[in-house]
Amino acid sequence: MARGTGWPAGVLALAVVGLLAVSGWLVWPSGADYRSAPATVVESAECGPSDASDVVRVDLEGRAVAAALDACGHRVGARVTVEILVGAVRDGMTVRLAGTGVPAGATTAQRVAAVLLVVAGGAGALLGWQLSRRRR
Repeated sequence: MARGTGWPAGVLALAVVGLLAVSGWLVWPSGADYRSAPATVVESAECGPSDASDVVRVDLEGRAVAAALDACGHRVGARVTVEILVGAVRDGMTVRLAGTGVPAGATTAQRVAAVLLVVAGGAGALLGWQLSRRRR
């Protein structure tokens, strides 16, 4: 193979890395707006089944809302802090323990880190491919 004729493969590799980086950016979870609220466990579920969830009463500005807690095994009457999706407050909603979700403030930094990780992986693969071609 003549020297300098491998540029289409390099352009293709760069395009694939760019496509992966953009797709990684788009599929990363968005930073939905959550707020914390105190809750009391009113019904405890055993942790055997995979879909087990406790039932809690969430106290929102003087209003009590029943919700399924995305956790199990808490003692009835236990006070926990939960995260609620803003704008989705209704009876029967599912809440999660505070601090167990994706932090909304760090989403952009996480997306940039994911893109840089994909680019670095692609660059390493391209370097390995180039080095293996030179040894032949």
